[in-house]
Amino acid sequence: MHWIGHPAKCLFAFRLSLSNQSCSSKRRPNMGSGPRLNSGAVSKWIINASVGALSVLVIAAVVMPVLACAKCVSVRSACMSDLKQQVLASLMYASDYDDKLPRAERWVDTLSPSYVKDPVLHCPSIENPSPDKYGYAYYVRSAGRKLGSFKDPKTTVMFFDSEDLSRSAVSVDLPSADLKRHGGANVTYADGHAQRWSLHARQ
Repeated sequence: MHWIGHPAKCLFAFRLSLSNQSCSSKRRPNMGSGPRLNSGAVSKWIINASVGALSVLVIAAVVMPVLACAKCVSVRSACMSDLKQQVLASLMYASDYDDKLPRAERWVDTLSPSYVKDPVLHCPSIENPSPDKYGYAYYVRSAGRKLGSFKDPKTTVMFFDSEDLSRSAVSVDLPSADLKRHGGANVTYADGHAQRWSLHARQ
């Protein structure tokens, strides 16, 4: 403080002090002065987003099984259509061969391609389908017989779904109602109609 007692120096020092205070009092960035998130609004947004996500999950849980069921029904219908065409092809064959149905041996070769197209002989419900997988069987007790020998054609089993995927598969047993491919078996009869057998009920 060697300048104390000199008015000019005192005045200069006083002005310098004021100038420093003025500079330090200028607006400084206020980190808290920006827009603040309202905690209530954030909570409301989180709740709405959660409800929306939950709604999507609920809808998916309801819709997906319905779509899967619709697909199963479609496959079963296609399978039954194939079997109907097979039995009708056999009846056409019988009309050309003295009313006698195709023999059990190589029945696929007997019917295709003259009486039925090859795709009809492959079950659409087979997993990983390939040209050597068929999935239909011919009931041996009906094969090779004359149509007139059946006491009741509408109850005489002909072709049906089978776990045997080989070509020209035959069976000495009636079809299984618990066929794993689609929860039952489609069955055709000598009069040309088809029905579905299931564990719950045989139609």
